[in-house]
Amino acid sequence: MKIYAFADEASANIDEQIKAMKENKLDGLEIRNVDGVNISRITKEKAEEVRKKLDDAGLRVWTIGSPIGKIDIEKDDFA
Repeated sequence: MKIYAFADEASANIDEQIKAMKENKLDGLEIRNVDGVNISRITKEKAEEVRKKLDDAGLRVWTIGSPIGKIDIEKDDFA
């Protein structure tokens, strides 16, 4: 069994996120925010930097926690 978690629950900082995942013996993370920025808004260069850090730490990304599809359920369209 592999165990993953939302790393930004531990810290906004990616290095601290990686540290928390390793300390808790997790296999990887569900990446949502990196250094306080939602994963859907980081640059290609930042994504490559994060990928290297995760590879170096032996961690995998299970899924991406993006805001895509989030809607306000209070809208009249759903009443």
